[in-house]
Amino acid sequence: MKGEFADLLAKVQKVMLSCKALNNVAELKKLTSLKPRLFQAPRWSSAFEILVRLQKLLPSLERMPKREKLKMPSKAMLKRMERSLPLLTKWQSVTKYLQRRHCSAANVRVIFDKVLSEWPSMESRFASEASIVHWKEFEHAVVVSLLLTSSPIMSAPTSVAMEEALELVGVVGREGPSNSSTLTVHDDVVSLKK
Repeated sequence: MKGEFADLLAKVQKVMLSCKALNNVAELKKLTSLKPRLFQAPRWSSAFEILVRLQKLLPSLERMPKREKLKMPSKAMLKRMERSLPLLTKWQSVTKYLQRRHCSAANVRVIFDKVLSEWPSMESRFASEASIVHWKEFEHAVVVSLLLTSSPIMSAPTSVAMEEALELVGVVGREGPSNSSTLTVHDDVVSLKK
């Protein structure tokens, strides 16, 4: 997702960096209490927040006396940002939901399928056979394990119960298709051994 907006994020980052210069910070502080934010590459939320922050800062930036020093984006880039923000807001809500404490692996799969229906370009990352899912049986085993632990009947499943659930999925004691790994249950812990 960030790749599709890389040029927009790079330009917004330049604006934010120029806003952080001492003279510009002093001028901006006279106009608004908002401070510029910088993009942090590993965090998706910072990409979203930097765009939202620029949108909120724009009226103040346009009133600044030395506006030409701010490396402002072109009008076309600003229009693109305005068109992109509703899509990115929706994407932000998906990522926030995935960070919730009670979001299970089953919920993640449903969410990923919904994301794929709306953003087919994400198929290389979110499809059930995507390269990040190296062993589909392991994904199923995790779902079964989570279902067992959240069961009202069984608060803490025994090794035997987990073993039976994993056998239903057809995973325990089998060789993985590409990496000759074995999934086992020992002391109520599911582990993948190579």
